[in-house]
Amino acid sequence: MTIIMKYSLRKILIVFFLSFLLFQGCAGKAPVIENPNRCSYLQKTEKPSWINGSNHFKNFYSGMGQAEKQQGGFQAQLNLAKKHALADLSENIKVNVHSEFHIENIIDTSQNINAKKIKQKIKTASIIELNDISDTKRWLDQENCILWCRIKIKKQLVDNLIELEKSENIYQKALSKSITPEMRIKNINDAIILLNNIDFSQLPAHHNSKAFYLKKYRRQKEKLAKNYTGKNMIFIVNAPQNVAADFKNEVVTKFMAKNTSDAMYLKDYDCSATNSCLEAARDFGAQNLALININKVISKGSMGMYKGELDISIAVYDVGAGELKTDLIKGQGQIFSFEKDNIKWSAVLAKIFDSGVYKPFIERD
Repeated sequence: MTIIMKYSLRKILIVFFLSFLLFQGCAGKAPVIENPNRCSYLQKTEKPSWINGSNHFKNFYSGMGQAEKQQGGFQAQLNLAKKHALADLSENIKVNVHSEFHIENIIDTSQNINAKKIKQKIKTASIIELNDISDTKRWLDQENCILWCRIKIKKQLVDNLIELEKSENIYQKALSKSITPEMRIKNINDAIILLNNIDFSQLPAHHNSKAFYLKKYRRQKEKLAKNYTGKNMIFIVNAPQNVAADFKNEVVTKFMAKNTSDAMYLKDYDCSATNSCLEAARDFGAQNLALININKVISKGSMGMYKGELDISIAVYDVGAGELKTDLIKGQGQIFSFEKDNIKWSAVLAKIFDSGVYKPFIERD
């Protein structure tokens, strides 16, 4: 009996001992709770100095950006970090150059994450393309899965590109017909001055060469100079909105035919004040200004008809002296029509001229 009890006790002790060892083994292999944001897209390296603020280069503009973990994976996170770096680069250029331009970047991924044009707008219309940006650096904070990105671009490229854009903007103003030929020629001269200060060796080939722009500018300048001959007389028409451009042109044509062919009509030129009209004529190098006023009135007549009344007055000024050279000449005519929108204004105009009210311009004594 004693032998049996000793055997059972030994058996129980062995079981307890084995259970203790098993428990200890399991306790030693307890799972470690890791940071759920941790990632290892890139090889682990030391934190670079540029993240701590050493992000300035003597001959470059630079930008830095970061992005947290994204659902689209590494590529989506990289795209977002690049976008933030581009925004930072834009801001740095804005601070250093005090100019306006765009940085354009097209980001596309297989997940179609951020698949859109990202345009960081600062204040000119220059476009710096992604190909112009160099030296992209990356660093991954694996513990927090934050991806850092740094980009840079040559200052000389940016500065010369901005000057080119300014030159092109001034040239585009010279193409506008809303300013005088004299001002248009001046704009081209200013554009050429800016162009001569640009170092095209610093620009990518797709921006063309200095010879390309000089040829374009000079060709337009020669064309303007050929047409800018300093006409003897400038015609300007003041009229309300109900007077169509074609009819104003018809009126001027009749006056030119009666007086002089050495003249030019400034179409769509609005100068309600006589002094403003004289200033425009001086800009065009004219000796005389013919200022025409046109007025149309439609009223209800008898027997269901409409009466159209046309008033046209003209006065000629000495541009240099700013004084009248002729008396103010007024012509009036009227016509009836059953249709309000079908009044024959050209017929009224012809009658006024046939009446002989408008003599060839005679200078005052």
